[in-house]
Amino acid sequence: WVHIRMYSHPSHLVKNFVARLTKTLDLSTKNVYKPCLSTFFVSNNKLAAKAMIRIVPTRLHWIKDDGADDPSDLCAHSPVLLQVGSETLIEPEDGDATVSAAAIYLLRTLERDHTKDNPVGDQLFPCCGHGMYDTGDEDVVICGCPNGSDLFVTRDDGTTIRLTSTSGKTLVASLDDWRHAINEFSDAVREFYVHSLPKTPSGDDDATGFAKMMSEWDRRRNTSKSG
Repeated sequence: WVHIRMYSHPSHLVKNFVARLTKTLDLSTKNVYKPCLSTFFVSNNKLAAKAMIRIVPTRLHWIKDDGADDPSDLCAHSPVLLQVGSETLIEPEDGDATVSAAAIYLLRTLERDHTKDNPVGDQLFPCCGHGMYDTGDEDVVICGCPNGSDLFVTRDDGTTIRLTSTSGKTLVASLDDWRHAINEFSDAVREFYVHSLPKTPSGDDDATGFAKMMSEWDRRRNTSKSG
């Protein structure tokens, strides 16, 4: 692997450099997987970055966290790692999140901003998300507790987003990178459901709410494929 970090170079110069490097090293396109280039700069005491994004559920489990399957638990749980380049915004040490709810909230950010005044849900990575309700609207209503890890997501333009931690650190990233990272996170969580026993909601309300959550999840994930 070759890792190169470019500082404040115009994008066309970076592309030309990568093309020359690939030719010099005689790397065929099938052996090169999207060379990762990052640009970092500091402005007004806030770190901004354009870089690869990773959102990873690091240890998926059900609520009892005993290694056993749990058909009665409708929510998936896991610590989360969220990195933009070399910067970490969410750490596994922050604790478990309800990553099924987080997957839906993240997918919602592909259509609109997530801010303190206009959130897509509760915290982007909520501690709890066991309350699921079909209120007749297109989207499910998910309710939990006031705890969790949050991150504000706003758009700079049609191609970039701005991620702002609750401590004020701001990172700028490609909207395509954000979409790709969200899709991978969503798919990892969904696979956990696929390889587990079918869910058994405790009553009609839970069954209706769970079905609504899965319906929104499917709809948004299908939409996110086309970007």
